[in-house]
Amino acid sequence: KPSKTKAADHLDDGGEALRQCVKITDCDFIRRQRQRAVSGQRSAVSGQRSAVVAVTYRKPQRSDGSTVHALVKRCEPLDLNSLYSYLLLCTDFADTCVVAEADGEVVGFVSGYLKPADPTVLFIWQVAVSPEARGLGVGKGMLREALSRPACVHVRHLDTTVTPSNAASWALFYSLARERGAVCVRQPIFRAEDFGGETHEEEHLLRIGPFDEREAE
Repeated sequence: KPSKTKAADHLDDGGEALRQCVKITDCDFIRRQRQRAVSGQRSAVSGQRSAVVAVTYRKPQRSDGSTVHALVKRCEPLDLNSLYSYLLLCTDFADTCVVAEADGEVVGFVSGYLKPADPTVLFIWQVAVSPEARGLGVGKGMLREALSRPACVHVRHLDTTVTPSNAASWALFYSLARERGAVCVRQPIFRAEDFGGETHEEEHLLRIGPFDEREAE
């Protein structure tokens, strides 16, 4: 891009200097407008995040079912299950599920249950965090809350399944494992063809543990 100095050196070029200066001025104007737009977007995001910093965690209840269903619908690539399944999770499995709230709004949900064949294993089914609350540690906060529940006092391992492409989930669970000083073991569990005609990636089982029982109290 020609500088203003170079444009000034060509004052005798039949108006070329004027055209060059206008071009430069236009570029500078466009650049400044873009910078202001980006700055405005960052401020808006910062304002949204500051509004949801105070997060609380609790057990779900029946009235949360439809809200949780709507939340998961916004959280691709999570599979959206039936509203009925979320009603069951919010009632029959409330002791091992977690709702995250900010300013009275549900911004996160973790569904989990103790494995019937081995109640020392907590299986985490889904971790859903609203787009507005991401990057604030809500996902890990809900996992900590689940592990701290009385129902999980004897939990020694956490199991979950994750698709290979879900980088955010891998990062979340590996971060939890590091925090707990636990080992991660990963292996395929469900093949793509296991999902029938549905287009679905294979799922890998991730096991984290063993945990000290006292950490879950």
